Amino acid sequence: MSAPTDIRGLVLRDSLSELEPVLKYWQVLNENWGISDAPWWYNERASISFLAGAIWKYGAWLLEEFSTDKLVGQRENKKVVGRCDIAFGIDGQDYWGEAKQCWPALNGKNNNSMITLNLDRAEKQVKSGKERGYKGLAIAFVVPKVLRAGRRQIDTYILNYIDQLKTIPNATLAWIFPAQTRNLYPNNDWRDYYFPGIILALRPVK
Repeated sequence: MSAPTDIRGLVLRDSLSELEPVLKYWQVLNENWGISDAPWWYNERASISFLAGAIWKYGAWLLEEFSTDKLVGQRENKKVVGRCDIAFGIDGQDYWGEAKQCWPALNGKNNNSMITLNLDRAEKQVKSGKERGYKGLAIAFVVPKVLRAGRRQIDTYILNYIDQLKTIPNATLAWIFPAQTRNLYPNNDWRDYYFPGIILALRPVK
């Protein structure tokens, strides 16, 4: 069996094409993390920190996990103090982002519905708190898993999975499945699964 190679790529929609350099930095940061650990194993907060690192590396300003007013309730007419996951500015455009994270099966069916659901949830949070002048950004960190018994087919699973994701409407995508983490698994209750990489899905929110 030949040695694995990096699987990486971008799908840039016109609405978010200006984020291309940030997404490339994000791929590099995830790829270079190490061979015995993976930043995408953890949670949404850890994943946001790597996106923030890419934004910072690009030279932009950013804030994470800051207090802000949000509108809640059935009619969204009740104001409460909440938090925004991330806000940043790039080349004159300011962004207001809310993020979700999911762990779908790499060789599963209808995975797009799970990702779309998480983008929808993030979009709802953006709309509840976005300040005027910001471009809203729904963010989904997608961490696919596969049983270790599927090791020999893992590259095929990854490529097929990415082809599925490309059909999500208006979603800008970035993915990185480093060669050195292809068969990486955690030493915990999920040790029966590989978590070979991560996909970042972004969707603009008006």
